[in-house]
Amino acid sequence: IYAREAWDLATGSCIKGAIIDDGVQLNHPDLAANLTTGYDATDRKGLDGADGSPYVAVGDGHGTGCAGLVVSIANN
Repeated sequence: IYAREAWDLATGSCIKGAIIDDGVQLNHPDLAANLTTGYDATDRKGLDGADGSPYVAVGDGHGTGCAGLVVSIANN
């Protein structure tokens, strides 16, 4: 993505996006300020990750990395 070029045009306001992946680290310092409540789309009620956080067994952080492209705090 051409984020730096896009930031010269606009940084966004009141925009919502969704990351459909293996979960997002909800308390990540670069993301927490811009996240809303997680949603478990995997139907693993009562298991790790049922709030939208990463499923411990996966452990690769892919969803958190993808979320970082979308909702990281500005200029970080």
